[in-house]
Amino acid sequence: QKGAAAHEKVDQFTVGKDRDYDLILAQYDCQASIAHAKMLSKIGLIRFDEAEQLVAVLNEIQQNAEEGSFTIEREFEDMHSKIEHILTERLGDLGKKIHTARSRNDQVLVALHLYLKHAVNLLWSYLFTNCFVYVGKNQLRTIA
Repeated sequence: QKGAAAHEKVDQFTVGKDRDYDLILAQYDCQASIAHAKMLSKIGLIRFDEAEQLVAVLNEIQQNAEEGSFTIEREFEDMHSKIEHILTERLGDLGKKIHTARSRNDQVLVALHLYLKHAVNLLWSYLFTNCFVYVGKNQLRTIA
């Protein structure tokens, strides 16, 4: 039943550590949902003012996720149900509109894509910086 907590053993088997991983992905899910809300407004499925309201709350959730203060309690299956809960708590039925024309698979894949893109950019930046430092030090030894 929606809204009811699952039995602990069922929850452990089906959810496991998903909530822990979702805490990492939540900021990227919010980023994707912000873009989705703007798209829904642009094509006329929601009004501009509704998109602004959704974006404002999603920005707050994203900031909380980035700061580490976003939590997913046991009564929520995952980040999506927690984010929807916050949106509907704050905005009423408007909060449910964030799922218009969007599957759960789409949400997960886009959040993973954004996370991996960010991680690869960080890795590339680290490698690029440190390779030049290493090459630069070796060049100095060769010259000297």
